[in-house]
Amino acid sequence: MIKFLFSLVVAFLILAFFAQNSLIYYANSRFGSNFGLEEYLANSPLRFGGELQSNISQKIQNFTPNLKAKFASFSPQTATYTLASNTAPIIAPSDKDAIIERELKKIEAVKLTDTTLPKIDNNKSANLSVPKPSEANETAPALAPKVVKKSNGKIALKAGQTVLFIGDSLMQYVGMSAKKFFPKSGLKVLDLSKQSTGLVDKKGHNWQQVLSENLANNENIGLVVVFLGANDTHPRKINGAVRSVGSEVWSEFYASRVREIYDTAEKYGAKVLWLGLPCMNEAKFEQKTEAINKVYKSVNKEFGEIYMPTSPFVCENGAYKVYLKNGKNQIRVRQDDGIHISKKGCEIITQKILARISVE
Repeated sequence: MIKFLFSLVVAFLILAFFAQNSLIYYANSRFGSNFGLEEYLANSPLRFGGELQSNISQKIQNFTPNLKAKFASFSPQTATYTLASNTAPIIAPSDKDAIIERELKKIEAVKLTDTTLPKIDNNKSANLSVPKPSEANETAPALAPKVVKKSNGKIALKAGQTVLFIGDSLMQYVGMSAKKFFPKSGLKVLDLSKQSTGLVDKKGHNWQQVLSENLANNENIGLVVVFLGANDTHPRKINGAVRSVGSEVWSEFYASRVREIYDTAEKYGAKVLWLGLPCMNEAKFEQKTEAINKVYKSVNKEFGEIYMPTSPFVCENGAYKVYLKNGKNQIRVRQDDGIHISKKGCEIITQKILARISVE
């Protein structure tokens, strides 16, 4: 029994050693704080485990496109399959029209995706100037806007257009609520929300890439709604030094990530509605989310899109409350973890989003 328990403890420690980033993400998401773990690891030799795991993940991520490229180069017209050494090769059948149509779509997708922003080196991005809207690549002009912002501040969409929702666990109930309310107004919903994601770390989930691929493959998307940031509330090693959330270098780095989302949407003619993070229960965590909201507001102003704070709908005069009064009733608007919003609270936010849209 002692040997078993000892082996169990050792296995857990090894797992924790290599899964540092996941543990930090979980602590931030679940408790609103990583209890100083990330700051400690950033200056500790123990960080090697997390860096090794990140490097392996990056290599896998880099290998996957190469593998896809090899399969993409496969041509059914010329492919042969050998069943045995004494068996004549069999030419794979093909449908010429289907192949031509597919290849044309690939060429068109390449034309669209080749104009994305240059990749940012996480360790050097603070010194890079990210192109502003006016500095877009002249050789690849943005597509004509599919939607317009009316004089009353509302986004004009046509009935049947799709609204794309991207974000972390904060967005998940919002996306679910959108599927309930938006079709009643004639709008389609594509919910891609994924928990434990953000903009800082692209290794686990690259939102800019996901957005680009979906906009390229779905011309019907007219609006992108973004709600994330709770997983981005931790320091980042930039230019060889650990930068705290809200610092000038960190904020410029994070702004470059946010601009990538706006630039990508703009390139495909879609508008953006960015949701601000709500008030939080833990004061130190809220300081970080406010710093993130400040970046959102600033970048949104650059692009002239819509930034919508969520605190007015799920907080009481900016203060965290689990329940809010609604006449004589009490409505539960937050979950017990001090971060997330309840299903009812998300329904309220979804209806506020819908109120900013004019369906024609």
